[in-house]
Amino acid sequence: MSAASGMTGALDAGLLDVELPAPEALAVTSLLPWLGLVALLLLTAWLLWWWRFSPRGLARHRLQRLERAARAGRLPPRGVALHLAQALRLGLGLPRLSLQCAPSALPAGQVTRWRDFLVALETARFAPDGCSADAARALILEARYWLRRWPRRPA
Repeated sequence: MSAASGMTGALDAGLLDVELPAPEALAVTSLLPWLGLVALLLLTAWLLWWWRFSPRGLARHRLQRLERAARAGRLPPRGVALHLAQALRLGLGLPRLSLQCAPSALPAGQVTRWRDFLVALETARFAPDGCSADAARALILEARYWLRRWPRRPA
């Protein structure tokens, strides 16, 4: 009796009775990592698109362009304030910017900051002499702050 026939006898005796899964099941499990990667890429692309084209994303982009125009001197400070108010109103989803539109979810210090910002913005928009270029840049920075901090669903 040869060594090969002894090994066959051991296999036939039931020592190794493991059955392999069906080939179709193996094919599906080999695709799972790729499907997970595709799903992750699609989710990432959707989140980036939403971040860029949501009302806040569009307002952030508009503030960047507004800041570049103000820095280059293509837009006077009063024009900066007018465009800033429109971009902020749309980005925050407010019907109009007013002292009464602060949500109740803001802490008391934030409400005071919001009101101070609105007073400065209104002064820059409607004062006969407008505002300085430095004040317009400060308003843009403050608008960026409010785009980040404003509650998603104002109460």
